[in-house]
Order: sequence, then C-alpha cells, then structure tokens
Amino acid sequence: MSFPTTLQELKDAGYKWEGESQCRSCGARIEWWLTPRGKKMPTDHGTATPHWSTCPDADQHRSGNGDRPNSKITTATLNMDWLKEQAKNCHCVVCKKITGRA
Repeated sequence: MSFPTTLQELKDAGYKWEGESQCRSCGARIEWWLTPRGKKMPTDHGTATPHWSTCPDADQHRSGNGDRPNSKITTATLNMDWLKEQAKNCHCVVCKKITGRA
C-alpha cells in the first residue's frame, strides 16, 4: 500500500482531520491529521504532503537522527522514492509504514 497523496486518499485510508495551526519553527500553515494508528501527523496546508518533508527546520523536530543531511524539497519535486529514502532512518509510525517496516 502506498502513502496517500491526496486529502481524499488520507480520509479513505482512515486518517482523521484534527485542525489547523502554524509550524512552530518555519511559520507555515499546517493541518493536523490523526493517523489510523492514533499518531498526529502535520501536513502542508491543503495537501497530503507531510510537513516534515518541506519544512526548512524539520531537523529541529526529529529525535535521534542528527546525522541526516538538511535539504529543501518542494511539493513539485516530492515523489515516493524520495519519501521512502528520507523515511528509512526515521522511527515514527508513518515512516515505518512508508518503508514497509510496520
């Protein structure tokens, strides 16, 4: 199963919309979704793109992976191969699901 790429796919996969806020580090508008496993996931406003993949300050919100290089990715260049590569060293539930470890 691939990661949802649209808001409708998020809903169909069992994600529940939790509300809107602003990223504490970059100030971008984000939406919060509750994953099917009960974890909160921020997405870029109006998209199914996880905010950690586009936030210039994403490393500040990660734990235990300070050796990961910092890179900026726009939604135009985001693709599943890139997402899987970024997720392989993360231990959150979403990344484990993306890489097939969950």
